[in-house]
Amino acid sequence: DIINYIISVLSVFKNEMYNPGLAMNLIEKSMIVAKRRKEKVVSRKAVNYNLNLNYEFYRQMSKEDKEVTAYHEAGHFIVLKLSENIKNCKTTSITIVPAEDFLGQTTLCFEDEKQTSMDLDYFIDYMAVDLAGIVAEKIYYGSDNKYTSGGSSDLKHVTETARNVIASCGMVKGRGENMSYLGNLDIENLFMLSDEIKNEIDLSTKELIRRAEERARNILNNNRALLDRIAKELIKNDILDERDLDRICAEVQSEEAMKAD
Repeated sequence: DIINYIISVLSVFKNEMYNPGLAMNLIEKSMIVAKRRKEKVVSRKAVNYNLNLNYEFYRQMSKEDKEVTAYHEAGHFIVLKLSENIKNCKTTSITIVPAEDFLGQTTLCFEDEKQTSMDLDYFIDYMAVDLAGIVAEKIYYGSDNKYTSGGSSDLKHVTETARNVIASCGMVKGRGENMSYLGNLDIENLFMLSDEIKNEIDLSTKELIRRAEERARNILNNNRALLDRIAKELIKNDILDERDLDRICAEVQSEEAMKAD
């Protein structure tokens, strides 16, 4: 089990070597950590200690900071997992230990060949995945007025996606339908458009983001038990890989079915 876990997380958090040497190196380091801790087996904690994660900063985080980060990352996973329109992307791992510039991290794997078409519903779901972290934070706090700054990159990405859908793809009725505002220009060149067109794009952007947030909120509210469980397991284990996530989803689904009966 631990070797499978090591192989699963390596591609996400370490990239300076290749397998099998990479896996062997991590196994040896993890055994050293376990021995120093006088553990009889190599635990996931011993493995995680040797990944590119900032455990020094993690130990300084408050209980609330860890919990809200867990809900944030769990939100991203659940909305992607339960999207009816996204078929070319899946989650390979989640961590709430700081890595690089992020408090937590949800790692995705894209399989473009599995997505035959990308309509407006696809993009709304795609934006819902971006917003799911912030929506999950609001659910955690029980308030729409309190959430962290951890979603700033998510907000930038969702805004860029919405503007591309409107200004480049012409997918919104009544505002540039079947046309491109930008022509050969990139989305960064919106400033070259007239104030009237920019205002039209802003209105449409707000509406698309509202629809995406509503979709994320509906999915997470309807799957609150799964959100709570994944967040709890993240607090306990620091990292969840794809096998962990599939197991948790199956367990919660079984428990919900038993309650229904």
